[in-house]
Amino acid sequence: YASATVTITKKAVTISVADNGKVYGEADPTLADATMSGQITGELTAVALGVTREEGEDVGTYTISTSLTKAGLEDTYTDYTFTVGTGTFTITAAAAAGLGLSATAYSGEYDGEPHSITASATVTEGTTLYYTTTAPDAEGNFSEGTEWSTTNPAYTHVAETPVTVYVKAENSNYETAYASATVTITKKAVTISVA
Repeated sequence: YASATVTITKKAVTISVADNGKVYGEADPTLADATMSGQITGELTAVALGVTREEGEDVGTYTISTSLTKAGLEDTYTDYTFTVGTGTFTITAAAAAGLGLSATAYSGEYDGEPHSITASATVTEGTTLYYTTTAPDAEGNFSEGTEWSTTNPAYTHVAETPVTVYVKAENSNYETAYASATVTITKKAVTISVA
């Protein structure tokens, strides 16, 4: 007499999900179905490989996944073990021009009142404007030490101007936008008359 054992181990299958992404404000691209590798040819053809992504439209990363679970697959297909992956959907910041930042100069005769540049962005939700009078370098870059304030500086006297005020618009869904304009106050003419 003799005996022997037949042992068949489970075959490993990997389900992979490709990464994808877009620029903020654009429509979602078509997501590619997940791919499956390791299975016996002709088997597991009923496995649904469609994917969806986590909801969200702000800049950031979101998970792309299938509706499949490791436990569910292994309960159904007992000859296999499954590794079910996910992908990453990345939304990147839109170009700064999309913020529609503009800055308008002020030029006028001394009148005893404070005057500022006028700055605005067409995208107002989530946008903050900051001001400085520190000029950028020759390449247009501001140093890390530049002090920015949400207060638009105002000038009253001739001796304070002309001064260029720089403004930047920050919004987490856009690249930072920059603009500048000048405040100029000219002397007021006074006539002294003698009768």
